[in-house]
Amino acid sequence: MVRLVIDASVILKWFFDFPDEQNRDQALVLKNLHVEGKIALIVPQYSIYEITNALTFSKYKLDKAIVLESLAALEGLKIKRIDDYSDKKLMKMAVELAFEYSMTIYDALYLALANKLKCNLVTADRKFVDKLKKHEHSVHLLDQEFLNTELADFVIERES
Repeated sequence: MVRLVIDASVILKWFFDFPDEQNRDQALVLKNLHVEGKIALIVPQYSIYEITNALTFSKYKLDKAIVLESLAALEGLKIKRIDDYSDKKLMKMAVELAFEYSMTIYDALYLALANKLKCNLVTADRKFVDKLKKHEHSVHLLDQEFLNTELADFVIERES
């Protein structure tokens, strides 16, 4: 089964159905493939706090009930969460990546996790992808091209 580390920027698109939210349909495709058991989505444990914070302080001014409903829905998806706190090697790798690429430790943890698990990282953050473009990390921008090419290739490759 194809395993993908996804960051909070992908997950948040599942909850924001607003006209200015780009690539929401692509994010929902990933979620649905996970629900159908065709791919496995993975996140670092801390991501739940990042997602909760983003929902709570969203520019869309969500109320408390919607934030709590969103968290319950997220929990129901059974996305695999990896304990990033007690894994000292993972944290060390994240710190090294953060310094090497001048990125936040939050972003570096997603990248370190993908590297550790030898799987791809998917993000909706173009600046993050651009920062790593010249390096040997498997980071993909969530867009229609990713769904039509890379993801399709991964799924077909695993099914054969």
